[in-house]
Order: sequence, then structure tokens, then C-alpha cells
Amino acid sequence: MTNPKKSQTLHVESLGEELSVYDWQRLQMHSLNPTAAKVFEMCDGQTSPAQMAKRLKAPEAVVWQSLDELGKASLLSDAPEKPASYQNMTRQQFLKLGSAVALASIVSIVVPRPAAAQSAAAPAAAAPAAGGGATCPIVRTANVGTITGVVTYVGFAEGPITEAQITACAPTSITYAWTGVAVPVGITGAIILSQASGGPRAGTSVNFAAGTTSPQTRATAALWTGNRPYNGVETQCIGGSWDIGVLTITLA
Repeated sequence: MTNPKKSQTLHVESLGEELSVYDWQRLQMHSLNPTAAKVFEMCDGQTSPAQMAKRLKAPEAVVWQSLDELGKASLLSDAPEKPASYQNMTRQQFLKLGSAVALASIVSIVVPRPAAAQSAAAPAAAAPAAGGGATCPIVRTANVGTITGVVTYVGFAEGPITEAQITACAPTSITYAWTGVAVPVGITGAIILSQASGGPRAGTSVNFAAGTTSPQTRATAALWTGNRPYNGVETQCIGGSWDIGVLTITLA
């Protein structure tokens, strides 16, 4: 039997006993309650559902119910087939098991893909951080497409990153994820948060060397410091062109 394994397209942040999971490939945000979070963290491809149940000190049915929800949310790259004895169990039947462990619960939010028309200019109104109103993580998307040696500005589809949001989130890292290709050979790409075309900009830009693949995380505060609100990004590459596609910025 295949042991469950997490998807490789995820960025995970701990929120106490809960988890906030961002799928940068599908542009979806998921909030996992403590039970779902514990099961998800054990999905390493090495741990069986029976072993998970033993560690949780819970009925194995609770693990299978959690795995079922994780699979439906596309958070697993390898999902074992549910045993026949659990195939038709309802949530109410799970509740009758009397487990001391709460049943899994996953709340998912789709982060809208930006349209080219939306990204042509900086949005005028501020938007809350993605993730059901939570202050962190802050997630923004920009339909960048292919960049060249010319500096190009693209606005965020969801609205600007404001001073208040940065203060409330107090991020310690910034993650860049893109749907396009890895940085081509002979190319150096650059991305910087910016108010508008020509700035003002963040304290510094991040440079990506040839061969760099998505996603990339940096922990230098200068990458999101100063000159807010950030309404979008400015991009440029040296030595040719780079197809970024849809760019996702995550501050957490």
C-alpha cells in the first residue's frame, strides 16, 4: 500500500496547532485544524495510516477521514486508497467513534488568477491579506508573462501590500513562486516590490541566477522594507528573456 506523501507545490506556515498551507501551483490557500495538521505533517511517504493512528492515539478511521480531506484538497502527491470498511462512512459515523481527537477540518480559499487587463495598472484600493482575513501570510499574484532586458511593471491582482498589513504580519521571509520555466541558461532575472512603474521600490531586489527553479524563499528584510504600499512588481532579466508566467509573492 502507498503511504501518504505531501504535495511538493506547497508553502506551509504554523499557526499555533493549526497550519496555513499555500499551494502556489493551484493558487489555493488551505487552513488545517490541529487534527488535519498532525496527519498532514506525518505524510512523509514513510509513515502508514496505522502508524499515524498509533501516534495520534486515535482510531484509524479518524486518520482515514483526515487523509480523505487532504486528498480532496490536493495536498497529497501520493494518497493511499481508503480501505473498503471506511469507504462509505459518513462524518456522523466518524463522530460516533468517540475519539478524543477532533475530526479533521480543512477550509480552502481559491486565490484568483489575475487577468492581463487587471495587471495593466496598479489597483487603487487596498485588499486584505489572503487567507480568510488573517494577517499572515500575505499573498499577491501578478500576471508577469515573459520578461526581457526592459524593466516591466505589473500590478497585483488582489490589491496593494500596505504598511498596516506588513506591521500586522511582521514577516520574516518572502517566497517567489512562478508558473513559468526555470531561469534560462545565460540569464539573470530580477524582481522587486514597487509602488508603480519606476518606483518608489522596496529596499532592494532579488536576483535569480540561471537554472533557478520555483519556488524560492529569501529572509532578507530589505526585500520588503520601505516605500509602501507595494502595488505590484518590477521585473527585468539580463542576457535574454525569461517566461515567468504568473508570479506569486508570499510574505510570512
